[in-house]
Amino acid sequence: MLNIDTYRYLKTVLLIVLSSIIGLFSVLVGYINEGVFGKGIIITLLSCINGSILLLYMRQRLKKTADIMDFGFIFSGFFIIYNVFLLLNVGVSFSQQGLVKTQYPISFEADIYIKASLLVFLASSGLLVGETIFKQSNEKRYEIEKILFNSGNNVYYVSGVLLFVIGIVLLFFDYNRIGGFFYALKLDRGVRMDLLSQSRGNLPYSSFIFTGLALIAFSLRRLSIKSFKSIILMVLLAAWCTLLIIQGDRRFLLYSFLIFFTIYFYGKKINIKRVLFSLILLYVLFSVFQQVRYMIPLILNGEASISDLVNKVQKDFNVEWLLPVSNEAAGPYFTLLWHLKFGFSTLYGYSYVMSIPNILPRSLYPGEKPLTIAQDFANYIHDVYYPFRSSIIGWGFSPIAEAYVNFGVAGVFIVFLLLSLLFRKISEIKHRANGYWIMIVGSLMPQAFNLNRINFSSVVQESVINLFILFFSVFFIHIVLNNRFYKKKRRIT
Repeated sequence: MLNIDTYRYLKTVLLIVLSSIIGLFSVLVGYINEGVFGKGIIITLLSCINGSILLLYMRQRLKKTADIMDFGFIFSGFFIIYNVFLLLNVGVSFSQQGLVKTQYPISFEADIYIKASLLVFLASSGLLVGETIFKQSNEKRYEIEKILFNSGNNVYYVSGVLLFVIGIVLLFFDYNRIGGFFYALKLDRGVRMDLLSQSRGNLPYSSFIFTGLALIAFSLRRLSIKSFKSIILMVLLAAWCTLLIIQGDRRFLLYSFLIFFTIYFYGKKINIKRVLFSLILLYVLFSVFQQVRYMIPLILNGEASISDLVNKVQKDFNVEWLLPVSNEAAGPYFTLLWHLKFGFSTLYGYSYVMSIPNILPRSLYPGEKPLTIAQDFANYIHDVYYPFRSSIIGWGFSPIAEAYVNFGVAGVFIVFLLLSLLFRKISEIKHRANGYWIMIVGSLMPQAFNLNRINFSSVVQESVINLFILFFSVFFIHIVLNNRFYKKKRRIT
């Protein structure tokens, strides 16, 4: 049964939601006959309401877990960037300029953005209400068992480094499918990604690298970041980051940060000001990188130089580069806007169900592997609007759009209500006594970001592959730790 404090909290949240709904429709009625300026005001106000609901949700997650790397907390932080900030940007543009500048192949009326804002409201409310009504586990929060550090420290570290190196080697082998790594770098990024996706036999090199990083971070928790082992990690990360940068890949960079911070800093004090400063700096760097990464193949082909790249940043830099409508956040949102404008055939959960068979890689799939909802959408947009392009543009897929396409308006609220339950369960297993769970959650943490930008099926596939390699690695380590020769050697030393 719910206690008195829970009832009070539930009552408060429901009052906030009810008040928001009343205020929401009051605003809509007041501006319904206004022009673009009034609709821009509506979008802006809706964005503020949605942001407030999400901040309340984040506050509750942080209050319950005292963990800044909580899955639900991280997800909602990215959700604000992908949805609230973007629509806030849109609302201000409509109210000031009467239009929104985007890189979409078509333009969308203000009414479409208002509908999108209302769906964001339903999604945000689903997270908050789900956090309120689902029973909180009484499971005690434990520290990681000391035995996991004392008995297996070196084995975890060596295994992690070995997996990391294997992943780097597999990366180069994987690119041999399309002519080799250095040849592929000279291709346009879109062409390169198309060739890789169409060629069979892809190797999960990233899963080896991320698993290795998780094991290393786990083994280094009790060591100084300035220790010799940590320096080796920094060298490996520097090599990995360099390979990612010259590929123009920001996603795996962010994955690496999320995995390492989730595991290494678990239970440690974190300077919030430094974290916020680092996040803002990272956002700026990622936004600028998106605008200039097309020059990397030109530099490698000798058609441009690094000084040309620097001059472009100095000459062409604009604050608009940092706005959500100009960067990563705009892509997935296009999928929601398009379905709101043109309609669709309801899928009734098909894209979620297909996440199970989609786990199998194409080389092991019996017959022709069906396209995910994101791939199908990208192909359609290419055929209709970009048939002249040699590569298909990937738009990702908004989680709101996927819920809406599958179950309609009500489905958005229900899906996000269930997601809040999923996030809570992930948080609960993270704090169990067995430290292996921290590595599991650390390996899953990139999906707190990925869920905001890609279809659910791809999230499931990536999670399963990463966890499979992690489980196999931990199983092997467990065998080593229980080996009689290893135990005898440790007693001698």
